[in-house]
Amino acid sequence: MGYMAEKAAYIRGLAEGLDISKDSKEGKLLLAIIDMLQDASDAIDEIEEVQEELSNQIDEIDEDLSDLEQYVYGEDYEDGDEDFDLESFECPNRGEEIVLDADLLSDEEESIICPNCNQKIELECECCSHDDEDEE
Repeated sequence: MGYMAEKAAYIRGLAEGLDISKDSKEGKLLLAIIDMLQDASDAIDEIEEVQEELSNQIDEIDEDLSDLEQYVYGEDYEDGDEDFDLESFECPNRGEEIVLDADLLSDEEESIICPNCNQKIELECECCSHDDEDEE
């Protein structure tokens, strides 16, 4: 019996101690509220039990997955914590910082659409000059 069930039982005991009549309008209302509190308390207890069971199952699955990852990938496997190669630069239209995957920037594209202002931004390649390609 959880805390809510104990409180509902205590309130029911108080109502019985007050000798509330089941025949009066007020008595019917108070007893219906007490019954509803008891039902809510029972539902909460049931939800807590199911949640605890699900939590245990998730923990078991997580342990099994960890064992499987070690078996498949070896002991040095990092849990997917890859370092992404990100580049940040300032949007020339609004001056906001934009962070993009470096793979996007290494493509042959010379422009992108800013995710903040939806305007076309010309990319300047720092590693080489695109003008050299045009001269050939």
